[in-house]
Amino acid sequence: MKAVIVPSFGGAEVLRVVDRPEPRPGPGQALIRVEAAGVGYVDVMARDGHYQPLSEPGFVPGTEAAGTVVAVGEGVEEHWIGRRVFALADSGAYAEYVVADARGLVRLPE
Repeated sequence: MKAVIVPSFGGAEVLRVVDRPEPRPGPGQALIRVEAAGVGYVDVMARDGHYQPLSEPGFVPGTEAAGTVVAVGEGVEEHWIGRRVFALADSGAYAEYVVADARGLVRLPE
């Protein structure tokens, strides 16, 4: 899958598109095919190296994603598959696919 990474800290010019393995949902998680990702203050702070949870270059930014659930992990009801949702992720929404905690999924209208 294609993903945007932060290979080194700095402005938007440091962002790079790379190929990464598609993530797999773990227990309690959903895999979302990303259709839109938010760009928020946390993302800018992380890109600049000022957000402790994402303090090592090479990460995929993005905590807000909207898209379609394509797979679920153990313990998640399968009725989510095929549904359009909004979700918050720890990071990784600047990619074609992201995993998020299924407890926080918000169903979007068609």
